[in-house]
This record gives sequence, structure tokens and C-alpha cells, in this order.
Amino acid sequence: MISKRSGLKSISINVSPTQYSAEGFVDRVITFAKQFDIEPRSIIFEITEDVVPSSIDNVVDVMHRLTQYGFRFSIDDFGTGYSSLRYLKNLPLGELKIDKSFVDDVTAEGRAAAIVKTIIDMAHNFNLDVVAEGVESEEQLNILAKYQCELYQGFFFWLFPKWSG
Repeated sequence: MISKRSGLKSISINVSPTQYSAEGFVDRVITFAKQFDIEPRSIIFEITEDVVPSSIDNVVDVMHRLTQYGFRFSIDDFGTGYSSLRYLKNLPLGELKIDKSFVDDVTAEGRAAAIVKTIIDMAHNFNLDVVAEGVESEEQLNILAKYQCELYQGFFFWLFPKWSG
């Protein structure tokens, strides 16, 4: 498990298409987790939407093997790449991260706000957690909370640590 002193419940790691297709990737990940006594549920591997089309069969196989061991997966920068509902349906995902470009404009209402709300509602319908990337203001945080987004990241939490607890 991640150190209790750190206060971290999980850590996210970006994984490149090259890493997914590297021979022995799954075995190395499992070996490192055992070697350093890391609880697999505390690790979330982030994939970007563009990694999936390039090697869909291999990515799905790797994701399923690691998921069986307890690791989790997230789609990073959701909405900016090759978004496909097929990925949400077929990949063993636990969360998706709304790209900062949508969060930036969520306070302006209109289409950006509608897109963010739709992504959150859709993710919930798939039983996925939602992370809003790039939260930089209390106004953004309040709107995202109103839309029932449950996880956030961004400079706002560094600048105003009272919100991070």
C-alpha cells in the first residue's frame, strides 16, 4: 500500500503506447508491485485516447491482465482525442479525466459547460469516477461539484490547500 504517512490513496501513472507493447510489461509491473509491497488497487494507469486506436488488441489484453491483478485504468484528457463510446464500453476503466480545455471554459456556461456535464453524466452511467483536470478557481470547483464531479486536480488546490483535505 502507498505509505500511510503520505495520505495518498492512489497514484496515477501515464503509460505510453511503447510501454504497453513492450514484451514483459505486465510481468514487470506485477513484479515491481510485489517487490515494493504496493497494493495494485492504489495504482491507476492513465492512457490517452490516442494510444487505443494504434494497438487496440494489445492494449485491451494488457489492461485486462493488469485489471485481473487489481490495477486500475483511466482515460486521460478525455474528449480531445479519438473519443469513442466503444472504448468506454469495452475497456476495463475505472475513471476518466476531463481535459483541462473543457474545465477552463466551464464557467462560461454554453457548450463547454454542457459538454462537461454530459461527460460527467455519461461516466456515472458507466460507473466510472470522474476527475476534472486543471481546476484553477473556486467558481470552476463549485460548478463541477454541482455537476457531481467527485475528483479534481489543478493549481487551485496547491494555491488554496484548505480545499485539498
